[in-house]
Amino acid sequence: MRSKDQSTTRQKPVVTMQASPPFPSPPPPCSPPSRAYRPIVLDATSADAPPRKEP
Repeated sequence: MRSKDQSTTRQKPVVTMQASPPFPSPPPPCSPPSRAYRPIVLDATSADAPPRKEP
């Protein structure tokens, strides 16, 4: 029982840690940054595009 407990505890944390960060990490952080980055990128491209094309 002690050996099994140690094995399961070692495997559980490893699997949960690896599966937790990669899955839940990208979605939450990606959503907020995506919205913030999208406007910034669009503004930068829009402002850069007109001035560059005009001259």
